[in-house]
Amino acid sequence: MYGIIVNPNAKKNIGGKFCPEDLEKIMGKRAIVRSTPHISNVRDVFSEFFDRGVNVICVSGGDGSQHLTLTELVHFCREKKLELPLLYPIRGGVMNMVSNEVATRFGNPATQCKKLCAFDEKICPEPGAKGEAGHLPFVTLPVLKIEDPQAEKEAYAFTFANGILYKGLDEYNRGSKNVFAAFWLAVRIISGAIVPNRLVTPTENRVKVNGKALAHSQHIFIVAGTIKKLVLWFSPFATPAGAKEGEFYSLCCGLTPFEVFQHLPSYSVGKRKHERLYNQPARVLEIEGQEGYVLDGEVYHRKKGYQVKVTSGLELKFLKIK
Repeated sequence: MYGIIVNPNAKKNIGGKFCPEDLEKIMGKRAIVRSTPHISNVRDVFSEFFDRGVNVICVSGGDGSQHLTLTELVHFCREKKLELPLLYPIRGGVMNMVSNEVATRFGNPATQCKKLCAFDEKICPEPGAKGEAGHLPFVTLPVLKIEDPQAEKEAYAFTFANGILYKGLDEYNRGSKNVFAAFWLAVRIISGAIVPNRLVTPTENRVKVNGKALAHSQHIFIVAGTIKKLVLWFSPFATPAGAKEGEFYSLCCGLTPFEVFQHLPSYSVGKRKHERLYNQPARVLEIEGQEGYVLDGEVYHRKKGYQVKVTSGLELKFLKIK
């Protein structure tokens, strides 16, 4: 049985376009669908899901929704001594990197629910049967563990970012959140390579990778992740063989915006080297930074600065649908 968590504040779900009632009609007895307007609502939903035999939890929302729900789910399962269920991301947000990586690059909550039904009919003809998750096909993807003394508990996410990425997303969230706003933000970031502005101004970061301090401390951004391809065509991590077990992708950019702009195509796919560009897999990334950071699209403000430790968290299993 599937348990579907709907974030009504995610972009594709705003205004009830893909409301829980619509998804319930599609799924029928094959799923329990619940709306969680705030992340504090999700623990009660987890309790219901486990009590009723849900073995695949689906989250309808963007990458921020996936991150927040996953963090709560990991802590919930540890406290209750439960095994993590299979997961399935449903495209409901502005950014859907997790879905792109393990589920699908196209579709919306309704079309993905229809795919779930078609898949379920093949493996479980009787709607609502509990079954076991062990026989379901899956793919694995590791997740980052982020430790921040200013946070209530350790967080789990697929990407960490600061600098331009933090400032840009923070500004977008404060605005009208539409296509024009996104376009104007992109223009400001690109034009900042010629005429510097707040978005592209480097910030001071003290960084250690695997216990060794980096020589350069001025960065326009730092990114760590377990997903190699980020948004659009950007696959900036230079790891042809991929990260090894216990490692994650890391990129600390100490270049100026103009230096990046000069060779943007090669930098955006990890094919260019520079002495002020650290671009290698890591096991431990420690950062003393300013302003704040982003975890999978969720913005965390830290006005007085922050210290975070990023490590490889755990291996997650995602339902694989052909």
